[in-house]
Amino acid sequence: MAGMGIPEDQMVAAIINPATERPISPHTLRKHFRGELDKGSVQATTKVGLSLYKNATTPTETYPGGIPVAQLFWLKCRARWQQNPERIPPPPRAEVAEQMDVREVGRRMAFLLAKADAAREKEPAPRALPAPKKKVKVAA
Repeated sequence: MAGMGIPEDQMVAAIINPATERPISPHTLRKHFRGELDKGSVQATTKVGLSLYKNATTPTETYPGGIPVAQLFWLKCRARWQQNPERIPPPPRAEVAEQMDVREVGRRMAFLLAKADAAREKEPAPRALPAPKKKVKVAA
């Protein structure tokens, strides 16, 4: 429960003393479950971190180089990368592109195509041109 972020007062209400059939006290919780309270959050964070790392590094059919969203999340949180829309990185030089692995090129192409598709979905539908106005004859 500590690993999931459940507060101690809610843990106390959920843990029943078998001898008294009543919830334990906060003091009893801290006295007898100190190790679990200390390690629970760390163990849960470790499991989530491992899952995120696996998603970021395991190739899938759609993303042969790993899931880009997981990679970006990892880099923003762990490597302290920042998203800065004012500074757009320059395109890669030709000699760097020639040295890239075929899988890396495929992963980058899939990412760019998905990004373009998402941008296209955000655009409003094109409006139809207005019908020509009819000329109305005015009596003189």
